[in-house]
Amino acid sequence: MATSLKVDEDLSEEVSALLGIAGFDVTSILGQGWKGRKDPQIWSELQGEGRALVTGDKGFAQLAARPPHHGVVLLRPERESRVAFLRLARLAVDSGMLNDLENAILVVTETRLRIRRMK
Repeated sequence: MATSLKVDEDLSEEVSALLGIAGFDVTSILGQGWKGRKDPQIWSELQGEGRALVTGDKGFAQLAARPPHHGVVLLRPERESRVAFLRLARLAVDSGMLNDLENAILVVTETRLRIRRMK
C-alpha cells in the first residue's frame, strides 16, 4: 500500500502531481478546498485521514513533536521557489524515506535529508 500524503497550501499542485506520479496516494489542501484553515485544524484532520503532511511550513514540526501521528515532510530550500520545492520533493521521493513516516519528521534541504523519530 502506498504512503498517503497531503500537500500543504504553501506548495504548488506540481508537488502533488510529482508525488502522485511516483506512486503515492496524494491529495492537497488546495484540492480539497481547505485553504486558509488553521494549522491545528489541518493537523487534526490529517490524523483522521491517516496522511502524512508535505509542507514548507516549519510550524507543523512543532505539532509533530507530540506523537502519535502519520508524519511530516518538511521541505526547506535555501531560497523558496516553485522549482526549489519541486527539486526537494524529488529528492525525498528518490531517497525512499517517504515510505516510513509514522511518528517522524523528515527534513529535506538542498544538501541533506534527515529523519527525526518522535517517541
